[in-house]
Amino acid sequence: MPEAVHWRYCPLCRAELVPRVLDGAPRRSCPACGFVYWEHPWPAAAAVVADPPDPADPRCRIALVRRRYPPEAGGWCLPGGFVEPGETVEAAACREVWEETGLRVRPSAQIGTFGPCIAFIAAVADGSGPPRAGVDVLEAVWCQLSGMPELCFPTHRTALDRWQAGLAGAR
Repeated sequence: MPEAVHWRYCPLCRAELVPRVLDGAPRRSCPACGFVYWEHPWPAAAAVVADPPDPADPRCRIALVRRRYPPEAGGWCLPGGFVEPGETVEAAACREVWEETGLRVRPSAQIGTFGPCIAFIAAVADGSGPPRAGVDVLEAVWCQLSGMPELCFPTHRTALDRWQAGLAGAR
């Protein structure tokens, strides 16, 4: 996609795009219909956020979010999203966890990078309270490993399985 400065008109309603600060950065947006041009590179980052961080502990819970927007609107997944220009995948995953759940986390290990290009990290919540849904998710919850809903993206399940197997060094 072209850089944001080259987008002058909304692709949905043709109104002129204006700069607006969203998620701490200036974005081109449409004052008429609400379209936002999210300029981002292709890579994405997500996190397995555990409380406590030991999959062998029967009290272990994982932070999950229910998606507000397509793809897979209404589906459950790990918190994550696109890497912003100049961000590391660890910083992006931690930022996305904060935006989607309100949880402050610290990365503990890299789990892996899976296609198309999503880097997964293991992270530990800092005790900042229960998850709360950010603006781009419907729900944010702690979920017991034993009673987890089906995740809507296979790569998220793969990352969670690797974390549970201890391949991320999370234990």
